[in-house]
Amino acid sequence: NAQVRFVPNVGQWPDHALHRADAIGGSVQLERTGWTCWQWAPETDAAGDHHVGARKGILWQAEWIDANPDHADHWVRSGLASDRQHFYLSDDPLHWAEHVQAATMLRTEDLWPGVQLRWRGTRQGRAAFEFTVEPGADPADIGWRHHGAHPTQGPQGELQLHHALHDEEAGFSAKLSAPFAFQWNESGTIDEVECAYRIEGGDIR
Repeated sequence: NAQVRFVPNVGQWPDHALHRADAIGGSVQLERTGWTCWQWAPETDAAGDHHVGARKGILWQAEWIDANPDHADHWVRSGLASDRQHFYLSDDPLHWAEHVQAATMLRTEDLWPGVQLRWRGTRQGRAAFEFTVEPGADPADIGWRHHGAHPTQGPQGELQLHHALHDEEAGFSAKLSAPFAFQWNESGTIDEVECAYRIEGGDIR
C-alpha cells in the first residue's frame, strides 16, 4: 500500500511549509503561493559532500498566478489517518511535534473566485491536484508558473517538465498528466468538457 498522505506543519518545519507528502520518487510540499517538488535521483546513496544519509535529487517549484493568498488559512482535511507521527528534527523542543495526524485529501475554497482546489493522495504513490469550478466562475483564472523546470506539451497532452539533471533513459523525469474536465448533467452522469494545457513561457493555463 503506497497511499500518499499529507502531513500538516504544526511547528516541525519552517513556517512557509503548510503540508508535506512523500510520494514515489520524491516529496511534495504545499505552500501559500504554490508547491515545491523534490525528486530523488535513481542513485540515492549518500553524497560524499553531504551528511550521511543525504539523497541526491532536484527541486522545482510551481507558483499560483494571481491567486488568493488567504486560501491557505482554510484547509479542510479528510481521510484522516488512524496512526500518528512524531517529529524531533532539531535540538529545539519548540520545533518538535507529536501526535501529528496525516490526511489523504485536502480542500480549500476560492483559490480564485469560485474555484476550489483539492489535493489528494493516491494508492499508486502519487499526489494529485484537482479544481472544482462553480457555475459562473471562470476556469481561465486557473494558472501556475514553474520555477526550476521548463514545461513543454507532451504528445498525449501531458505537461512535461524538463530539468538539466533529468535522465529519461534512467527513468528520471517529471510530468503532469493531461487534464481531464467534466460537468454533471441532470441525469446524474457526466459530460466530458474539452480542455488542454496552454503554455505561455513558463506559465501554465
